Amino acid sequence: MSGDPFAALDAARPSADRRAVGELRRGADRLIAYTEGHRCGLQVIRSDDEKHPVLSLDTAMPKNDDQGSNRFTAGPYLKSSATGSGASKPWASVSCGRNAMVIEYASRDTATPSKPRGSLSAIEGPKADKTLYVAVGEDKDRKKVLSSLPPRP
Repeated sequence: MSGDPFAALDAARPSADRRAVGELRRGADRLIAYTEGHRCGLQVIRSDDEKHPVLSLDTAMPKNDDQGSNRFTAGPYLKSSATGSGASKPWASVSCGRNAMVIEYASRDTATPSKPRGSLSAIEGPKADKTLYVAVGEDKDRKKVLSSLPPRP
């Protein structure tokens, strides 16, 4: 991705290693996926307050194939999750692997997601679930991850 989507943030820990790899919008929420060394992360920013993330989450990559979970293909992954602040009450989990990152995202704002920018692809979960699944990585790994998820209505 071009530019620095983190430039406007009132970030506590700027890093030269942090690199935005993709983003999309769901309603007023802007989801930015990034890597930072051997870590994967997610920043969620509301369009009405670009300086303060409503959710910030990161986790490490597994050190070897015996660590983590194989819930998604192209793994293994280490996972973390959090609930954010603000009116949309976002919840997200980030599963971080050496070949891909998988983000599960849900909030009160259930607008249709925008077209992704960068190295990510997304699909919406079942209507009752309202979860957005985002695969980050090379195209072949994103396709593997998204095709391994249960069929969506």
